[in-house]
This record gives sequence, C-alpha cells and structure tokens, in this order.
Amino acid sequence: MCLIMLTAVLFSSCTQKYEQNTYFALDTYIMTNLPPDKDSGLSDCINALEKKLSKTYEGGELYNLNSGIEQTVSEELYELIERSVQISESTGGAFDVTLGNVTSLWDFKSEKATVPDDESVKNALTSSGYEKLKLQDGKIILNSAKIDLGGIAKGYIAQKCVEYLHGQNVHTGFISLGGNIAVVGAKSNGEKWNIALKDPLNTNKTVGQLKADSGYISVSGDYERYFEYDGKRYHHIIDPKNGMPADNGIASVMVYSDDGALSDALSTALFVMGLEQALEFYEKNIFDYDAIIITKERYIYVSDGIEDVFTLTSDEYVAAQ
Repeated sequence: MCLIMLTAVLFSSCTQKYEQNTYFALDTYIMTNLPPDKDSGLSDCINALEKKLSKTYEGGELYNLNSGIEQTVSEELYELIERSVQISESTGGAFDVTLGNVTSLWDFKSEKATVPDDESVKNALTSSGYEKLKLQDGKIILNSAKIDLGGIAKGYIAQKCVEYLHGQNVHTGFISLGGNIAVVGAKSNGEKWNIALKDPLNTNKTVGQLKADSGYISVSGDYERYFEYDGKRYHHIIDPKNGMPADNGIASVMVYSDDGALSDALSTALFVMGLEQALEFYEKNIFDYDAIIITKERYIYVSDGIEDVFTLTSDEYVAAQ
C-alpha cells in the first residue's frame, strides 16, 4: 500500500538481506531499505529536523520564525534558507521559499477544497519574493515574507539522513521520503539499484527505470497532491509569479543529483519554468544535475548525463531528441 503511494518505486534483488521499515513523517510515508538493525535512530533524526523546518509544526523553529517570535536560529534552518535563496536567484525565482502566505491559501488536504479568490492571491503575493529575505550575522529578516520550505526540505533531510547513516558506518541501501529518494550506496554485491519512475498520467504504471548507486532523486508531478474544483484539477506546485498551480504542459520532472536539497528544489523549479525554459536552464550548466521531463503530450526528455542508465519501458511515450 505504501509502495503505491510513492512517487518512485524501487525494486531490488541482491544477496544481502535488507530490512524494510515504514513510518509516517514529513506528511508522507518514509520507507527505508537498509541492512538489518541499521535503521535505529534515523526516525529521531527525521523528526528533529521536521520540527525545525516545518512551517506548520506549532512551536517549531520555522513556525516561530514566521510568527515573529525571537529565537536563536539553528545551523540547519539558517543553512537551508541560505541555500534556498541561492537557488532562487539562480532559477530567476522559479523556485521561491517565500510563498508561505500564498501556499496557506491552498488546502490540498480538505475534502471540500476551493480555489482562493484572485484578490486574496494578489494580496498574498505582495509579501512574497526571495529578494525580501535578509540573512546576516546568523539572523534571518523576513520583511513581511513567510517561508515555506516544502519544495526543498525533504531533499535536505534526505541528505542529512545519508550523512547520519554514513556516521553509523552504513553505506548501502536507500531511503524514500515520498517524492524524494536517497540512495545510500550500491547493493552489497556492487550492483546499482533500479528505480522505477511512475507514469504521471497513469500512476498505476511506470515509464522507465533509472540505475543508481548513490545520490538523490526528486520528483515533482501534478498528480502528487491535488483537488478538482468545477471540473478542473489544481495541483500543489505553485508558480511564484501568479500564485496559481503551474500550468505549462509538464506532467512531471525528475532531478538526479549528489545534492539532496538541490535535487528537490530544481524538480520544482524546472516544473514551474516549463519545457523550453527548463531545457535552456540545463544547458547553462549552473548546477551539476540530470533531469527527466515528462510532458502531458507523452514526450519524455532525458538529459545527456543519464541516458546510459535510464531505460524507457513504456510504449505509450516517445523519447524526445
């Protein structure tokens, strides 16, 4: 049941026995596949970071920051917000963590979700914009903005999980945090893990498989969290320019990188950019990553760096040249 809910499904066959554990955190199902008895302490690590980085955890660090409560900012929160600003600048604002007031207008959990009115969205956008944030001497000045780290926190936490496991002398296995996967290391026999990418237009199917023995995979898709209102689907990937779900023909974006936070943030940014701009951005080589972009017209674009380790398995899609 948990596997069905994952954005990417992992399959393995190896000589060493791996132990699978599943628990709920970060508003998703966390699944680990690690050597026996090596998961101990990992959930505590995840929960501690969630308390710091979640905008909805009352009394948590980010919650207090957005509420104007004075506090000492932790190294993790400061580091992630600083990284977020850097990525926001590099992507021209396609990724922006200051959309807290905008995202608060959208409730993708409610069974009676509605679309916020234009005036409310317009007003919320006036307090958005990564340029508003000022980071100096370990302090974060919001200047009326509200921070939402939902587009980068899971990737960052995934990387912290791997660092924790390496510290425990664990160098094989994987962790899945919803649409974010951390590959801790190759299988015990040296083989790479097979990561199956879901079909965004039919999530009961997959479109292909990526082989990986390290790094971070993040997927952003319009099928992950959404609601339908008056016959139209509204998904959770918000365009910072207009405060509405991005609508540009892209169905999903997968980013593969050795930087967990970057992978997470760029999967959102490329989705928001749209196909043409996303392809142009990749060619600029600003960051070191690879990507797979799937369009609603069933074209799939695979970047050069992973052509040899990705196999298209669906005959319903066309590999774009």
